[in-house]
Amino acid sequence: MPKIGQYWVSTELYYTAEHTWAMIGEDGAIKVGVDEFASKTAGAILHVEMPKIGEQIEHMKPFGQMESAKWVGELHAPFTGEIIAVNEEVVSKPQLINEDPYGAGWLILVKATKTNEEIPKLLHGSSAIEYFKKEVEGNK
Repeated sequence: MPKIGQYWVSTELYYTAEHTWAMIGEDGAIKVGVDEFASKTAGAILHVEMPKIGEQIEHMKPFGQMESAKWVGELHAPFTGEIIAVNEEVVSKPQLINEDPYGAGWLILVKATKTNEEIPKLLHGSSAIEYFKKEVEGNK
């Protein structure tokens, strides 16, 4: 996993320009979380508002909200589909997003319905690295 500035970026994950990431599992289920850039620049996460299991989400539309002492922001869906799991541990301990954004701080699991159509719209590999380089430069 390359490090850009002080932020880790995985070339295996898919990213949105709104700082959510997606990991496609072997079973096709997609785990979604907040990237390290957002988790660090937001400050200590105090509250996370998440959807319910069974809710439908749409590509690049808000599915929840994250709040720190200095920032409140919407969480944007990388894929269209149905919520099949919510990380309840993050709801009760939102600081997990700061501590481990690519691991224990994941947010939702999605059964996507338009994966092949939406993958090309996401940042991945070298395009993700280039995007984050620009973000880090703009954040100095």
